[in-house]
Amino acid sequence: MKQDLELLLKRIAFKEKYTTGNLGYIGYDEQNNVAENVPFLCNTLETKDAIGKGKYKVIINCSYKFNRELPLLLDVPNRMAIRIHRGNYPKDAQGCRNKRQSGMG
Repeated sequence: MKQDLELLLKRIAFKEKYTTGNLGYIGYDEQNNVAENVPFLCNTLETKDAIGKGKYKVIINCSYKFNRELPLLLDVPNRMAIRIHRGNYPKDAQGCRNKRQSGMG
């Protein structure tokens, strides 16, 4: 059975100051085939300089800013990492593109 979890981001609206989308995962059945009709997990909101297309490694680690374990995208071009967390407005996504390596966001 496949061990890695693959997330899929479908961007749905490109506005002047932000981009929205749907984040979901690619599921697998017992025969390691891609499962159909896997629902999305949440809506997304990115600042106007959204993450580029590609595949990124994701780890779960402690965010000192939010005082809980949250997903962290690694090896994002021009950034050290991207913290995934909730928010409601474009301003909530500011500062998620951390420059320092330890204790990001």
